[in-house]
Amino acid sequence: MTERLIFIFVYNQMIPLTINIREVYSTAADRDQQFIQNLALFLCAFLKEHGQLLEKQAVKLQLTNALQYLVLISDVDDVEIFKICLEYWNALTSDLYK
Repeated sequence: MTERLIFIFVYNQMIPLTINIREVYSTAADRDQQFIQNLALFLCAFLKEHGQLLEKQAVKLQLTNALQYLVLISDVDDVEIFKICLEYWNALTSDLYK
């Protein structure tokens, strides 16, 4: 249920792409930091499984937005979140290389 809510939240562009997630994360409460970490986990898992399908469909704008959110989240000063994002970026670049 939470992943579905996150999906709706992100893809309805409730978070502006101009937001500084790094700054927000550093001043956020534990619950909000956990949300950002869960969002990173969701986006990485979702894009790993369905990224190629999204590239073929007429939802390339949403795919681009999801990748931009992941770029913003990757900038957060947290080792665990960085590892989550790094795993996805590694998988993406590996696919691009192939």
